[in-house]
Amino acid sequence: ISGLLASRLKDDAKQRACFALLILLGTVVYITVMMNFKQQVYYNTILCFPVGVIFGCFKEKIDRHMNRLSVWLGTVVVLAGMYLGTLLYGNYYLRAPVFALLVFVLTMRLRICNPVLKWLGEHIFEIYILQRIPQIVFTHLGLNENQYIFALVCVPITLAGAWGYKKLMNRLDAVLKKEVVKA
Repeated sequence: ISGLLASRLKDDAKQRACFALLILLGTVVYITVMMNFKQQVYYNTILCFPVGVIFGCFKEKIDRHMNRLSVWLGTVVVLAGMYLGTLLYGNYYLRAPVFALLVFVLTMRLRICNPVLKWLGEHIFEIYILQRIPQIVFTHLGLNENQYIFALVCVPITLAGAWGYKKLMNRLDAVLKKEVVKA
């Protein structure tokens, strides 16, 4: 729904601000409702979503300000302080979005040229959607008793699955594009 709404937004700052506020308020309502019915794991990182929406709505303006070194450094210092605060005071709800913002802002200026990180970045969606499958299977088999063995089994299987899934989807895309061109 948010993607559909975002695609209909005109190039108007007020509309983008209203959209971002609506997403943020919806997320806060979601958290409030879920706190009464579900465990924290169902909602503790959901604030990353409105943070991403807000960034997306104001990307050009944010990028323009971040080009100034003083603004970038100040933002890094504030975000690092906020992150340390979440560690010291145990505010997990803010920890995830603040950490994501900190990493994002850091990488706006610092380039990390690493082929492993590049590969992970190119496969992040696939890793995200497939990670729970081996975790669920191997938890059911009792391998989660030892966290090291669990990680040594789940991580490579998830990465292999992400690689295979991406290959399969690329082939499917190629076939579908050929069919669309024929039609």
